[in-house]
Amino acid sequence: MKNKDKSVLIISSLNKSASEEWALRVKDHLIENRFNVTIFDTYKQFEHMIKLDYLKLAPQYFLNYFKKIIKYKLKLQKYYPLLEEMYIRSVVIKNYLDSISVSVVIYQNLEDMINFSEIKKEYVVVYTAPTIFSEEIKLNSNCDLRILSTIRKLEDKVFKEANLIIFHWFSFFKLLKKLKKNISNKLMTVSWGCQKHSRQSSFSMKPKIIYIGKLNNEWVYPKLLEKIQQKRGLTVDVFSYEIPDDRFKNLKYLGYLSNLNKISNYQFGLITVDKDRLRMNGFSAKHLLYISYGLPVLCPEWRRDKKLEPATIYYNESNFKQVIDYYSNKKMWLKKHKAALELAGKLTWDETLKDLSEQLTRLTGDFN
Repeated sequence: MKNKDKSVLIISSLNKSASEEWALRVKDHLIENRFNVTIFDTYKQFEHMIKLDYLKLAPQYFLNYFKKIIKYKLKLQKYYPLLEEMYIRSVVIKNYLDSISVSVVIYQNLEDMINFSEIKKEYVVVYTAPTIFSEEIKLNSNCDLRILSTIRKLEDKVFKEANLIIFHWFSFFKLLKKLKKNISNKLMTVSWGCQKHSRQSSFSMKPKIIYIGKLNNEWVYPKLLEKIQQKRGLTVDVFSYEIPDDRFKNLKYLGYLSNLNKISNYQFGLITVDKDRLRMNGFSAKHLLYISYGLPVLCPEWRRDKKLEPATIYYNESNFKQVIDYYSNKKMWLKKHKAALELAGKLTWDETLKDLSEQLTRLTGDFN
């Protein structure tokens, strides 16, 4: 590797989601540790593809050209829109990488795996992901076995080529070690962080419940959210940049929450998640967002997490109202509230990202 400064490129989507927060927090932390950091915003670059307008509007000859390329590159017998999008993304990213000088590239988008097939060992490669892509594909009800096989091969190449493989929570880390036994020496957990806020939740005899996050992905279990909303005497204020599907018209949807400080007006933060193996071993970024304002977090009992348990209240489909009634007692609520604030004080972004900056310092030192 050529001698370069400590320059880092983060390939991420600045799309108002948790991915954006992670990328921005990592950027700030690395800058504080004397790295030069740039974010390549794939949401801005590929927004037309995300909306699927791109494939509808592109000239037919252009699509046919990429179909041929994809068949040749990935040895496929038919055309797959997902892989077409991934390949087009990889071409754009490769051209950008060829135009700059960089020491570290951090990939955060699952959709950018194909770019690893073009990797040159001119920089440290860090692959970080909120989930395991092949497991996500497998959970899809319309899962195509050819797609699954191709994604698994790409994933294996990523894990082989990357210098460092990061997951945002230790539960995914443990699951991946079971699935991919030969990559444990590259695996690293960089826990999610939060910023403890001066504005904190306070007790109320009539507690309010807030839900923040995606709505239309099956993994967030929107049916459970709707069931909870129908509980007599309980209302959940739902905030999301996603407008609910027609299936969930009964939700009290209040749009996008641009001022997060309003979270402090609530007494409980709600998480809903499906019961499959991946979700049970998963992680919700909003868990830490809620505790940063001192909110006890309502979490389905099928996702247990020892680290977050002191501030967590477990529930199921049938006992939700009873759980809320029990923790509407001031003594019980304050116990969870205090635990939430203590956790928020321990899980700061600077603390949780410290291992990452130390590893990158070591790796860039080895390569330069």
